[in-house]
Amino acid sequence: MNNRSGQALLTGTHGFFLERGECAVLLVHAIGGAPAQLRYVGHQLAHQGLTVLCPQLPGHGESINVLAKSQPAAWLLALGEALDYLATRYTHVVVAGLSDGALLATLLAHQHPAKVRGLVLMSPLFTRDGVAAGSPVTRWWQAMLRRSPVGRWFSWRIHHPYGIKDSHLRLQLLQAYRQARPKMASKLGHAQLPTRAVLQSQALAHEALAVLRHVQCPVLLAHAEQDDQASAHNAQVVQAAVPPQCLDVLTLTNSHHLLTLDGERDLLVDRLVRFVQQVRKGACLPQAAPFIGL
Repeated sequence: MNNRSGQALLTGTHGFFLERGECAVLLVHAIGGAPAQLRYVGHQLAHQGLTVLCPQLPGHGESINVLAKSQPAAWLLALGEALDYLATRYTHVVVAGLSDGALLATLLAHQHPAKVRGLVLMSPLFTRDGVAAGSPVTRWWQAMLRRSPVGRWFSWRIHHPYGIKDSHLRLQLLQAYRQARPKMASKLGHAQLPTRAVLQSQALAHEALAVLRHVQCPVLLAHAEQDDQASAHNAQVVQAAVPPQCLDVLTLTNSHHLLTLDGERDLLVDRLVRFVQQVRKGACLPQAAPFIGL
């Protein structure tokens, strides 16, 4: 197997690999999402001299039925193979996950402490409790329905504002959703999630929260004050679990959930680059300021 075919196996159909400097970033897209959610950020990181790998998770990029049959064990196995590839070729590897991809990134960092030198949690989705998720009563009956015998037949649409505050960028996301064939993933992922994917995300949240305090590397938390999918509670649980000397916090004031697609993504890139530089130098992280709501 030549180098190009080996990289294709790592990235999947729609993933990407940008080989640059000696420090590498492994990007993890959201469950039901796509590598394209992270492509802009990935290319900007590469422009700053960082090697970037963003694999497509197994079961993604196809129909909603294929996604429903996909397993977290397969996602973690694929990410572990990508991590092994980077760890044997680059001096430092930072893993960065978006939304519930941040949960997978957390589990990866806990499982491979010698290989992951830094962890980035972008809009970590421990609890789906933002304004777009509905009222507490709505979330309660939806949770009951998902766990009922008929729940597996349902899928759950992503609601306005679809994780993006910038209206122009939000329109691009909606156009991608509309261009996709029925029940098929768009280039930016699915516009609706099968019940099984939602339940798997919730199970991963419990697992990630249980191990987060045991992660041994520095952590960068990036969260929006106006996150429409994950309330401030999700940032608070990270700050409660990670020692302040190991935590850096970026609070974005003009974004929603999909930070890598929204209007402040360049601010996110700048902080990511700075974080990787600190990890490479072994420098102390700045004292983390409390996220809004604390």
